[in-house]
Amino acid sequence: MRVLHFSIFIILVSIMIIPNALASHDSDKQWGTVSVDKPTLELPYTTTSNTQYEKIKIFGTVEEPRSTIFVYMTISEPDGKTYQVKVRVVADTNKQGHYENFILICCNKAGTYSAYVEWKGYHIGTATIDVSAKPKSQPTDTLTAEPVTVIPNWIKTHAGWWAGGQIDDSAYLLGIQYLIKEGIIVIPSTERSESSGSQEVPGWIKNSAGWWATDQIDNITYISGIQYLVSIGIIVVS
Repeated sequence: MRVLHFSIFIILVSIMIIPNALASHDSDKQWGTVSVDKPTLELPYTTTSNTQYEKIKIFGTVEEPRSTIFVYMTISEPDGKTYQVKVRVVADTNKQGHYENFILICCNKAGTYSAYVEWKGYHIGTATIDVSAKPKSQPTDTLTAEPVTVIPNWIKTHAGWWAGGQIDDSAYLLGIQYLIKEGIIVIPSTERSESSGSQEVPGWIKNSAGWWATDQIDNITYISGIQYLVSIGIIVVS
């Protein structure tokens, strides 16, 4: 009888303890978060040579930011093209890390974009952006010439050097400014906006130069970054 009672006791203890142990083992720690500032976007109609674009921010938080310094984003575009971006994490006083990166979307490129984000080898989330484009509303005036974007291929080498840290911001920007003035790079007319007071080149501009150098983005997307630098006065074209 004592043996029977002891066996029943062991079974009851197992029923209470084992599920809790398994639940603790199977539960996954939430290593971070992923968000997007514009999950849906409607683009106005533009011609293929027009460089109007939207900048979409992908951002979030990570745990234990001092253990490593980068999150890795795999960006997927509607045409199936993918590329990976390494994004620096900034730690705060609450022992949590923050990161952000931008996707440039333009030129009637409708469809679903996604950013698959990993931290310390863990998938912490996927952000998606559903993009639609307005149809062309009226015929294009054949008497109006569209701006032509021309970039010699050898400039990609310099963009790659800049993105890789082999030349500094000043040298690269002065070179681009000279090439625009000499007509070696031709960009659409760009109006200058009010100066923000900052003369630092945004990180997403350098990322774009590196992606362009390795053919991960097209000429039009790259030129949109140059236009942005002209519009805020970092590159001066007289």
